[in-house]
Amino acid sequence: MTQTEITEYLRNRGIEYSLLEHDSDALTSEKAAELRDVALVEMIKSMVFLDDQRDVIVAIVPAEMKVDLGALRDTANISSLKFADEEVIEGELGYTIGAIPPFFPDNDCPIYVDSEIFQNNKVNFSSGRPDAGVEVELSEFERILEDFNTERASIGDPQE
Repeated sequence: MTQTEITEYLRNRGIEYSLLEHDSDALTSEKAAELRDVALVEMIKSMVFLDDQRDVIVAIVPAEMKVDLGALRDTANISSLKFADEEVIEGELGYTIGAIPPFFPDNDCPIYVDSEIFQNNKVNFSSGRPDAGVEVELSEFERILEDFNTERASIGDPQE
């Protein structure tokens, strides 16, 4: 059984979850949904950005959406925003692109969560490894978010 910082956090907090392991790495939400045999609508993705001060902020949106950068800037009350590169993601958060979870037990960076995520009964996200995902009931996901510096907002933009 795969163990990560994320699954350890869930276990220690008494969060009920299912670990969905797969034989090959999934570096996109679409591939992860296929390998885990779950609906893409239940998948969420975490996008990492740098704000005006070059501090990390994270946006979580449904997998079939992209981040509305203007809405994120307005919500976070910042004037500029840029995508974090792989070096920043690995150095600041300890994860690789394609395996970024929606929360970080060892980092209190601000996390902006798109409101659309709360429309489903289940949420499926990265375990921190590209070969395993985590599925939780929405109520458990809401419990998780209480432990972190999160804000709900409308920051998702449908992909075209």
